[in-house]
Amino acid sequence: MMSSRKAVWIKRVVMATAFVSMTAIPSVQAQNSQDLINRLQRMQNELTTLQRYVYQGKPSRGATTPNVSVGASSNAAMARLSNRIIQLEGEIRRLTGANEELNHKVSQLQTRLDKMSTDLEFRLKTLEGGGPSADGTGQVPLVSDGTPPPQTPLNVPGADRGVKPFGVNPSLPPKSGGQVAAVPPVLKETPEQQYDRAHGLIVKKRDFAAAERVLTDFIDANRKHRLAPNAHYWLGRTYFVRSNFEQAAIAFAEGFQRYPKSKKAPATLLNLGMSLSRLGKNREACTTYSRLAKNFRKMGSSVKRRLASERKRSKCRR
Repeated sequence: MMSSRKAVWIKRVVMATAFVSMTAIPSVQAQNSQDLINRLQRMQNELTTLQRYVYQGKPSRGATTPNVSVGASSNAAMARLSNRIIQLEGEIRRLTGANEELNHKVSQLQTRLDKMSTDLEFRLKTLEGGGPSADGTGQVPLVSDGTPPPQTPLNVPGADRGVKPFGVNPSLPPKSGGQVAAVPPVLKETPEQQYDRAHGLIVKKRDFAAAERVLTDFIDANRKHRLAPNAHYWLGRTYFVRSNFEQAAIAFAEGFQRYPKSKKAPATLLNLGMSLSRLGKNREACTTYSRLAKNFRKMGSSVKRRLASERKRSKCRR
């Protein structure tokens, strides 16, 4: 009778162990799977030993223990198996909870990424001028009479300091019907005025960036003007004083190439050599200085003094 009850109990243990092995292994994370397999293997070995004791009534090889000690050892083994099954169930519950928490975090991250992607796409369309309209069609909606609705005033940078949108003159009285009167055209500068403005930006205000823009516009529009050689020289100087020696060399070289016999040619060629020297091209600078001394024997005293000092700086041979 005792043996039959043990056999029934062992069958239940075997079924519980099989159930645990079927439900636990798929849900356990990779780092714990090998440990569970090892535990189940030990449990299977102990169950095999118990089955040999109960059904065959044979002790293990080399054992001489009486039947009473066999029953006691089988009870202890079953108790150990029961404890291990309880431990495995707790481990499975813990791993299942951790897995569900990870899935929840992944879902939250995916939601945030989707929102960021949608927001970025909307911002890009807005910057490109293709943002969606209020009705979602991408077109400007019309009012009942077929005309576009009044536009919202743009937020012009510097409006709080008196900067107004281009094309609107608030000092002019509105015309009949609420329209703003046309802005009177700005008088166009003469080439001489444009050159003088650039020269004043360099000498008086020392605003070399603004002078660069004015001189570039002057050169593009007045290549044959008598002040064009001077404009090339001063354009090169706007780069040189800002240590942009590469652009300075290009401006001086272009100015000398276009106007090799102008009054500004010696100073332009001298500054070309100085720009090359600052770029570390002393050999090219010395060649430029030699050409200057050869082609312009009657140069100004200030150019002559600077040529001598720059030749020493670049270690030029006479």
